Amino acid sequence: MGLVISRKRGDSFTVGKALITVTRFKGDSAILHIEADRSIPVLRTELQELDNGKEKPKSEKTGS
Repeated sequence: MGLVISRKRGDSFTVGKALITVTRFKGDSAILHIEADRSIPVLRTELQELDNGKEKPKSEKTGS
């Protein structure tokens, strides 16, 4: 189960102890500001998948 929310520029929400604020929009992307204690990991999903070995970096060569 997930949660879908709509936020306008300047609106915020929290996830655990992290405060996420929409700072602006660039094309079809939202630019977010995340305030969290350094002990809270903040990692983009594609980097987390790389770290977990689910995906190889696009620059990595395969074969031979």
